[in-house]
Amino acid sequence: MTPSATSSKSHHPVPIPVLAAGQGGSPRVLRHRFRDIDLFTERIQSFSKLQMTQLSLDQLECDFWLAAFEQVQFLFLKSSCPISVLGEKPRDTIVFSCTLESDGPYLISHGRRVSHHTLAGFDPDLAAKFVVPAQVHYVAMLINRDLLGHYLNLMDRPEDRKSTRL
Repeated sequence: MTPSATSSKSHHPVPIPVLAAGQGGSPRVLRHRFRDIDLFTERIQSFSKLQMTQLSLDQLECDFWLAAFEQVQFLFLKSSCPISVLGEKPRDTIVFSCTLESDGPYLISHGRRVSHHTLAGFDPDLAAKFVVPAQVHYVAMLINRDLLGHYLNLMDRPEDRKSTRL
């Protein structure tokens, strides 16, 4: 059974497939608007063991975009309310993320402010623990650990291979 969410155009359920490419390795590109943080958390749990908490009493309007390829996924999120995210990252992936704004509220990861000009690469063995501020475009790229190692080898970057614990 495929989970569903609220479409940005209506309140009718729209399928959200597991975080994977389509048949034959073709990419999937999805867009959903969530108005309920519990439903959003439930749908995300189909591919990641994350717990999300809305940090404001304002009405939630959370736009979520996903471009899923076989070994790389791009996730985009913008919410009307700040959202706390806790839990496990998908296994065998390295996560890079940033905000697209050059000023305003900061992304907070493990209690520390992440600069607007930083592409953060997160320890693959460290649990997710961050806060996405309201009205900020948050972007994450999840890349297969082996694929990243292959690219680092091609670029002859041995110091980077150590940091991915390959």
